[in-house]
Amino acid sequence: MLHHVGTDQDIPFIFDLLKKEADRNWDITQLLESFRDTYAYIAGSHTSQAFIVQLDGEPLFEIETHNARMHVDQHTQFQPLEGDFYINLFAGAMDKVDPAVYLAALHLCRNYFFGFPEVQRIIVPLTAGNETYKYSQLVTAAGFGKLMDRSKPTEPDLYSISRPE
Repeated sequence: MLHHVGTDQDIPFIFDLLKKEADRNWDITQLLESFRDTYAYIAGSHTSQAFIVQLDGEPLFEIETHNARMHVDQHTQFQPLEGDFYINLFAGAMDKVDPAVYLAALHLCRNYFFGFPEVQRIIVPLTAGNETYKYSQLVTAAGFGKLMDRSKPTEPDLYSISRPE
């Protein structure tokens, strides 16, 4: 199941995911308010959305989507085309859930987003980190291909899939 992020119930879950991904011991009391502000902004945006993917009522991971033309990253040399949308995955500790579950959830998201005619290509940026190899296996298994390798440590590798014809 896929639902839009609701700031009160979902922000602590997302914060925990980000802490696991970043492998940092952040103080939730100091940063929770900025996360609430960020997701309130996303909720009111016409170029970004945030979703929680659930399995049996339990949150599995969070996905943020952004119109790539409206959110050009200054850290990459990639120039998005009209109809390009970024998907950022925040799955936390992927080794605690069967990879087939993540794959099915990614297929669900891919099919959902291609249901919108303005989405022509979905791009997943993967930055260097502990989970990058697992994420790259996941997005490759979901049909995404390597679009661009990072040319600098600050750039992400980009994986993409185009709208089925």
